[in-house]
Amino acid sequence: MNVTLEQIIPLVHNVQKTEIDERKRLRFIRFTPRQIENYGLDGERFAERCRASANVTLDFITDAEWFGFEYDVQTGSHYSFYSFDLFVDGILEDSHTIEGFASSAVLFNLPMGSHRVTLFFPWSAEVMLKSMSVSENSVFRPVPAKELRILAIGDSCTQGYIAKHPGYCWAGKMTRELDAEVLNLGIAGYGFMPNSLKERIDWKADLVILAYGSNDFNRHANNNRESYCRCVSAYMSRFAEMFPDTPVLQLPPIVRYDLKHLYREKSKGYNLEDACRIIRDIAASYPQITVMENIGYPHAADFFASDHIHPNDLGFQLYGEAVIQAVKDKLCRI
Repeated sequence: MNVTLEQIIPLVHNVQKTEIDERKRLRFIRFTPRQIENYGLDGERFAERCRASANVTLDFITDAEWFGFEYDVQTGSHYSFYSFDLFVDGILEDSHTIEGFASSAVLFNLPMGSHRVTLFFPWSAEVMLKSMSVSENSVFRPVPAKELRILAIGDSCTQGYIAKHPGYCWAGKMTRELDAEVLNLGIAGYGFMPNSLKERIDWKADLVILAYGSNDFNRHANNNRESYCRCVSAYMSRFAEMFPDTPVLQLPPIVRYDLKHLYREKSKGYNLEDACRIIRDIAASYPQITVMENIGYPHAADFFASDHIHPNDLGFQLYGEAVIQAVKDKLCRI
């Protein structure tokens, strides 16, 4: 049984909007064209990553025996793989990981009966739906509107690098466990750069999570801490103007063990812990911003991906648990 693109739109979550393009493909818009243009001022690779389908989901109730779709795909990171995660009633039921960017199709079998189905799209690529089908004589309907809306702004750890399972990134874990609408504006490599704040974000949020600092620390590696302070201060000032009445949770950078970082840390007069203190001190000037004291991320190598920078899937579980608890604490104080 074919499902029209218009019928799919009410099932889509964690986007600013959807659109059907001139090639009759359903596209998921995390960033508006103007926002993509502004990020691109700091490098074309950032504009490319804006197009990834990070934390985009289809979320619906169905008694279908199976569903599937045809799609086009293009890169949204510097990785050539991408994955889909299928959750049924909150449990990971199936996952597909694909290499390369050829147009393709996926099919998911579902257990008997009526279930809540949540499909997470890739953080590493942009997926554009061309068609969708479900088993004959099945019904599907959108899940109820979600009461909690969270805006996540950050770098690669927010976008999802380098998790195999997009549903287990910290934004995905929060989406599932808080049953929240979470718009993921994470862009790998980005940081406290003011071009991204030229355009206001027209997406109503109950809470904003800000997760920059690590990339900025590396960029200012050969400068003194005053350079880092100026970078953070200029961004925070504009950011606070954009969200004067919305509570903000700033996540501190997690520990890094890549060799380039360790070399840089030895070559300057302050370290990543000092950078975290700088963020905390500057944020203290803005009553709506709370800095998470310590994300408590393990230092053991088996919680990191092979680059020794990003969490692996296990690490993301612990990262997500810590962030979710911090969000709950923040919301309780509002």
